[in-house]
Parts: sequence; C-alpha cells; structure tokens
Amino acid sequence: IPVEEKYGYWNISKSVIGHIRDNGDGLRVRLSENFFWEAGDSIYLTLSNIEKHAGIHSSYSFSGIGSQKYNARAKVDSILGNMDVKSLPIYDSNFKYADNSGNVRLAVLKTLAKYKGKMTSISYEVQLADALSRLYISELSIKKRYFEEVVLKLPDSSKNQFLKAYRNQNYARGTEKLGAEALGQSQWYFKYIQSEVQLMSYFLFGKVNISWIYNELVKQQYELVRDRAILYTLTNNKAQQDSQQLYRQIKSIVRDKECLLTLKKIDETASGRRFTNFALPDVNGKLVRFSDFKGKVVLIDFWGAGCGACRVFFANALSKSEHLFKD
Repeated sequence: IPVEEKYGYWNISKSVIGHIRDNGDGLRVRLSENFFWEAGDSIYLTLSNIEKHAGIHSSYSFSGIGSQKYNARAKVDSILGNMDVKSLPIYDSNFKYADNSGNVRLAVLKTLAKYKGKMTSISYEVQLADALSRLYISELSIKKRYFEEVVLKLPDSSKNQFLKAYRNQNYARGTEKLGAEALGQSQWYFKYIQSEVQLMSYFLFGKVNISWIYNELVKQQYELVRDRAILYTLTNNKAQQDSQQLYRQIKSIVRDKECLLTLKKIDETASGRRFTNFALPDVNGKLVRFSDFKGKVVLIDFWGAGCGACRVFFANALSKSEHLFKD
C-alpha cells in the first residue's frame, strides 16, 4: 500500500450488515488492536477470531519484514496481562514510593532488549513507551486507593507532606531517555501523562478540575504529547461544566492535524448544536429518519451486533424502557 508518512497505525475490522449502517457498508467491528507500521513493512498476518458473550476476541501471528515488533509486543502483552501490582502500602512512612512494579518493568525491558536488534530505533522506543505507560496507568488506581484509605485519615500537615513528595517523585521511570518522536507516536504515553495529572487534581481538589489539568498539561515539553493529552482530557470530561471553556482554550493551542479533526467533530456534536439528520433501517427494513421525530424527546443508543455487553444492556434495560415509553 503506497504511503506518504514514515509510520502510523493500522487495525483490522469487518462490516456487519443490517444494523447501524454507514453509507450502506454496515457497522465496522474491530477485530484487532492498533498496530504500529513503518514504511517498508511487508507483513504476513494470520488472524483468527471468535465472538463470545463479551464481544469479539482475536488472536494473530505475524511474519515478514517488520513483523518482529509485533512479536515483541505479543510477549510484552503477555507480561502485562499477568501482572499484579495491587499490594498496599505503596509508600513508606516518609511517603517515598515503593516500586512494587519493578519486577514487571524489568521483565518488559529484558523482553524488548531481545528484539531491539530486530527493530528500528523508533519502533523499539514506541514499544517501550507503550509498555511502560500501560504499566504505570495500572498503578494509578492503587495510588488513589492509598490516598483515600491512608492519607485522608492523616493530619493536614502529613497530607501536605504527601502531596509535596508525590509531586517531586518521578513515576514515569524509564521514559526519560526516549525521544520526542517516539513519545508522541505512543498510543499510551499521553494517556498516562494525562491520567497522572488528573489524579493529582483529585488529590488537591477532591474532584476532576479540568481547568487546572489543562494548565498543567500545557507545560508538557513535547507538542504532540501535549495536544493529545489535552484532547484526551476534553473527550473524557465533556460533561464537566467548564468543558466548553476548555474547548475554546484548546482550539488556540493545538497544532496536530488529527487532534484538530477530532476537535471539529466535538464541536459539531456539542451540547446545544442541531443534531445531524440521518436515516437507518428498522427491523423490518423500513427507512426511519431522525427528522421523523421532530418535537419529541428522543433517546438514541448506538450499539452493534459484535458487542456482547451491548446486547445484554438492550435485553435487560433498554428493551424494557422502550416498552415502558412506547406511547
């Protein structure tokens, strides 16, 4: 496939006809995760998938030029899938962080080191940034629990000591030497940065303060990481009262093309905007337009046949609501 960029991400999906249609092609159901590609890759993929109650589960194997980065990722996924970093406490009496995930991080580093000579430097660094960020995100809920179960019961002076120590400690261990290019391309690093800042907001204010989070994230030295982390804040907190103010601020600072496209979509579907008219076939094949319900309160739930949880929700809740309010 001819490409203009040096690298990007790809995934495999299939069309499910007869449900939520997109120009007659059907609903797209993801069969794979996103995979990092580089110009010059020539990959042979073997894919198998099975649909279970909770959705579609896939397994795959790779060979060919560029395939080693995917094989390395599979090894890392196995390590992270079996990790357990849920022990407490994770701080000592002076609030020095106890690195409970050190063994997992070491296993990740050793695994990627075996493949380092078989991958490009950018691919290796993206893999490392992804793996470490996923690991550190898994620790955040444990930190929050420690704060709620231990720190909040301490005197204010001790709480302030914890907050000071928390801000001064380096939690992104192992990412400091990675290049801006790799950190920007990582699908997980910007999520970790944003999630860490959002947790600090909870520690300070007892809630998600998106204005404070924004002011912290704009200090991020890497522009692409900054743009994606800020946008991630907005998309995950659209219900917040000050989200519209944040949207206006983001428009003035974001430079990444993909982030700008996402911002445009958010603006088009913002609260108070006129909903886009569309048409879908009902269970009998009759085309139903959104405009047919003008003047009525409309509840829309988008779901697909490939989503087991969606079908459970429809059977146990939505179908009953539909029957209750049918008139």
